[in-house]
This record gives sequence, structure tokens and C-alpha cells, in this order.
Amino acid sequence: MPLSVGGGFALQTGELGYIEVRTGNNGNFTAAENMAKGFSHTGFSGFVFADAKFAELAIGFMGGPLKWRTGSLETVGAQTGSITSLDFSLLGKLPIGDKKFTIFPLLGIGYNAVLSAKLNANGKKENIPGTKSSDFSVFRMTAGIGGDVDVGRKMYLRTEFLVYMGFPSKFLKDLAAKTNAEIQGAPEASVYQGKPVGFTFKLAAGYRF
Repeated sequence: MPLSVGGGFALQTGELGYIEVRTGNNGNFTAAENMAKGFSHTGFSGFVFADAKFAELAIGFMGGPLKWRTGSLETVGAQTGSITSLDFSLLGKLPIGDKKFTIFPLLGIGYNAVLSAKLNANGKKENIPGTKSSDFSVFRMTAGIGGDVDVGRKMYLRTEFLVYMGFPSKFLKDLAAKTNAEIQGAPEASVYQGKPVGFTFKLAAGYRF
């Protein structure tokens, strides 16, 4: 089975998850009516990968801006910050094509292990109160498409476009539970939990053994 290794750069952007407080017929629960809270991010990373024709394992270091949104669905405020993480992915692939040019569908899993998550406050970046960085880590399912173009006997260029849907982080679960407790007794009020979703674009170079 042909083996190869390589490295490159990636852009990942999307939602880290959110909660939304919904009320029926406007109810009597006006304090948090139509309230939304959640994080989004854009991360830039350098990564390395190992490829065994039908599988790809990648590990990257990612950093970039973080945005915390809160308020009603009509008027949403935002607070900015930064996030850094280690990103792991294991993808199955089915190569189609000749030796010069190959495309391949991708399907697999990933894990974003957050090392630091901070918001700008009081003129500096501060940890988010009551949380640990690992509370924002997300396990995800990933699908997409990629392609390789040979640029020599053993060298090739690779690009991939991936979409993902994650499972709620510990932070999101805790936020939903806390909000549920706060709205107990409010007429027709409920908490909706949105899953982490987004996409990743990768550019890399590889070497075949």
C-alpha cells in the first residue's frame, strides 16, 4: 500500500455551538424572549498528515479570532477574543483517477482540543469566567472532497474542502442546563441547542515513499 506524508495550511470557520431561548406566542417571559448565545470562530492552522491511500491522519495547530454573541435574535451584541487548539482528524478516502490527477471523497471524524479560549475585557484578553479551555473542545463528524496533482515523480499538491457537524461541547451543555434552570416556570419557554457546524479548506504538499 503506497504511503505518503506531507504538510500544509488550513482555514476553518464556523459555529462552536449556541443556545436559543424560545417562547410560544411571546408568553410572559420577556426578559429572555428570543435570546441567543453562542460562539463562532475562524482558525488558521499549520498541519502535517500521513496518508495510506484509503485513509488520512492529520494533526494541526490552530489559532484565530473568537466571537461571543449574546442578545435577542433581533439585536445581537458581540464580544471578541481569541482561541488556540490542536486539531486531529482521521478520514477515509476513495481515490478516483490516474497517477497524475486524483480526486477522492472523504468521510471521517475529528477532534478540536482547545488549549486557550479568551475574550477581550478590561483592555486585555481574559479567561472566560467559570470555564476551563478544555470545556470548549469539540468532537465532530466530517465529510468532503479532495484532490491530488502530481508535480514530480514523488511530490504532489493536495487540496481538500470539508464540512463538519460537531457534538455539543461541555461549555454548551452547561450553558443549556443553566439557562433551562433559569427559565423554569416561564410559560411555553424552552431552550434550543445548536450544534457546532462549519467548513475547512486545506492546501498541502506531500511526498510519496
